[in-house]
Amino acid sequence: MSRNKIENFLKKKSKEISKIAEFYPKKKSLFVDYDEFSGYDINLAEELITKPDEVISTFKELLEEMCVSVPGEERDIHVRFFNIPREEGYTVR
Repeated sequence: MSRNKIENFLKKKSKEISKIAEFYPKKKSLFVDYDEFSGYDINLAEELITKPDEVISTFKELLEEMCVSVPGEERDIHVRFFNIPREEGYTVR
């Protein structure tokens, strides 16, 4: 998995991330359309399916780094994927 690719994807979401920083803790999740993510990088999207903990953890770390203006030492910012294809044998939470 490429941390740099995820970081570049998140840079395209800078407006949404700025809103999280502005309205935290009322708003603390970035919602990502799986179709948009797979259009950006199909290999990363497949890794989300095969290694969800690793990919989501990297997203979370990067989001928290990007929201440094959020007051307090502990930031609890999440990424939420939607439109994930439902296939038998896996579930991404």
